[in-house]
Amino acid sequence: MSLRNAYDLVLVRQSQILCEKWFKRLDVADADDRALLRLLCMGGVVDLSAAQLYESVWGDLEAETKASLVANLNVDGSVEQPAMQATYAPALLTKGVDVEGVGSADEKRERLHSLLRYLSRVLRPESTLLSGSVVVIERNVLKVVQDIVRSEEFRANPAILDYKEVPQGIIAQISRNV
Repeated sequence: MSLRNAYDLVLVRQSQILCEKWFKRLDVADADDRALLRLLCMGGVVDLSAAQLYESVWGDLEAETKASLVANLNVDGSVEQPAMQATYAPALLTKGVDVEGVGSADEKRERLHSLLRYLSRVLRPESTLLSGSVVVIERNVLKVVQDIVRSEEFRANPAILDYKEVPQGIIAQISRNV
């Protein structure tokens, strides 16, 4: 079994869990659905209301942001097309949205929308690190989680992430076949 097939099993299981809660079935063979499933997994989404929140924001994303997320969340990582990995992305989404926490549904939508715009920027390939042997590039967003996403300032104005620089990428994996 390839690494992608193994990961897709996780995504299929996530889809099944959500279907049991009356959420629509998402297909890992469809790039758009697969990207949304990846976000649902990263966000630790296991209930219908949270899944509907993600789906609603996903549907309202700007075309460029959504296309970037679909493209970059579906890259497996190879010398031809290295994958970008956002470490602490689950914390970014769960702490930032805080589905069970304070705030109206609209406030949570605004926070998730901002987080997805930021994640889209984080996952864009960094050309300065693209050499002939790089397979995975990592960007660590822990500092953003600690300093911004958990702050009252972010809760009051989620758009502050639009002005936050993305962390510098580091090479996480180099191909052994080069």
